[in-house]
Amino acid sequence: MDLNHSEPPGRRKAPLVRSKTFDHSLLTHVPQDVEAKVERKKSHYSQLSKTNSQYHKIFKDICKEEVLRQSYTCALQKDILYQGRMFVSDNWICFQSKVFGKDT
Repeated sequence: MDLNHSEPPGRRKAPLVRSKTFDHSLLTHVPQDVEAKVERKKSHYSQLSKTNSQYHKIFKDICKEEVLRQSYTCALQKDILYQGRMFVSDNWICFQSKVFGKDT
């Protein structure tokens, strides 16, 4: 095998490029990203806590120890489309909607 053999015309080897070394100054940006994630998480839990209060205010028969896991905006199709919120806890799935000012 001839190592000095040149490539056919039209086909050129890409030049070798040395990769850059790691830039340690990039590490200073990591805490800001982590802090942003923590703030979003705090905001999520704060919102969930607020929604948990609404959940217990709307559904008075559910004991206060029943913790809301998640809530969703959704719709229930019956005679008409009821747009509202679905509340999910460990033991309950509840739906609340207002149609013409009345809870359904």
